[in-house]
Amino acid sequence: MAMDPLLAKIHIAKKDLQLDDSTYRAAIDMISNGKTDSSAKLNRHERLELIKHFESLGWKAKPQKRRPKNADQAGSRARHIKKIEALLTVGNKPWSYGDALAKRMYKVDSVTFLKDTTKLRGIITALIKQGKKEGWDIER
Repeated sequence: MAMDPLLAKIHIAKKDLQLDDSTYRAAIDMISNGKTDSSAKLNRHERLELIKHFESLGWKAKPQKRRPKNADQAGSRARHIKKIEALLTVGNKPWSYGDALAKRMYKVDSVTFLKDTTKLRGIITALIKQGKKEGWDIER
């Protein structure tokens, strides 16, 4: 049985906001107009409203980190992708950061669209320079 992504967001928000159980359940009760104090029993609209309520309290969803599908292939290009992944990990940056570099430097939406290893080396160089500025623990 797959968990509803909205329920997952609700529980992440509860944790991030450090809500105690009674405050959390009071919010659910308010959103459901007294029908329930369990997020599992909320309908989709009520779950969305609860998430909006948590956002009004200052919670912000973190962007998902995603890894390129072609990072595990063999060859020079894959090694460059893995190097980019390692640098992003050391710098505690999401893949979207690497994608933003690719967009700014080469006008493509994602690192995965770069076929030329010279351009991938350009991304690696940019990440190394950024790492030196920010003091990442980089061993070349």
